[in-house]
Amino acid sequence: MIIRSQIKRGVRLARRRLPQAATPPGGRAAESPAGRIIECGWGRLLAGHTFAQPQDIAAALLDERNDQRDIAFYVDKPHVVVATAPQRLFVDPSESFRLWLGNYQPAPARRKGFTVRRLRSRADLSAINAIYRARRMVPVDPALVWGQRADRALQYVLAEDRSSGEVIGVAMGLDHAQAFGDDESEAGSSLWALAVAPQSAHPGVGEALTRYLAEQFQARGRAFMDLSVLHDNR
Repeated sequence: MIIRSQIKRGVRLARRRLPQAATPPGGRAAESPAGRIIECGWGRLLAGHTFAQPQDIAAALLDERNDQRDIAFYVDKPHVVVATAPQRLFVDPSESFRLWLGNYQPAPARRKGFTVRRLRSRADLSAINAIYRARRMVPVDPALVWGQRADRALQYVLAEDRSSGEVIGVAMGLDHAQAFGDDESEAGSSLWALAVAPQSAHPGVGEALTRYLAEQFQARGRAFMDLSVLHDNR
């Protein structure tokens, strides 16, 4: 087990359809008077520590677009955010964990039958969405994610079956220094939207994706990598 200390939970907008809003181009955080927001393809991540007031976080969450899922993370007072609109906001039933990359030791390569790589083709996007739909997760906007493929702030990584070439896993990594402007000496990273294809016959796909991103961020000098999972995820 490589995930360590527990951290603050996220706050997420309830699953309610809201009016459509314009999508800023690219993967970097959108500048707003209130705080920093990054487009992920399946929704937006709000950096709670960059917002001055809980009410500003709530207002941004209430702008969630149709068929998207927005999440506010690193929220100091989630109960105050939810109280702003209790019928439309909720505290996500998830547990959040932190891997300290200064102490992290890469494991010997144990992948059998699959490799891990970055997104490299439009066909990959169809495979990503097939996995997300199979897992009842929100699919990504293909045009948005394809446009982000060279962005250092955000990256999608995939597990690919060596024999068939089928994509059998996906995860998204976020560099906080690049995305949120956090201090380089203290900045961390985070992992999001990890999913493994139900038909995958290979063990260890999720761990391999997690380790791949951890090692990428460790090489960049990031201090930690955070991960949030549903409380009943075993």
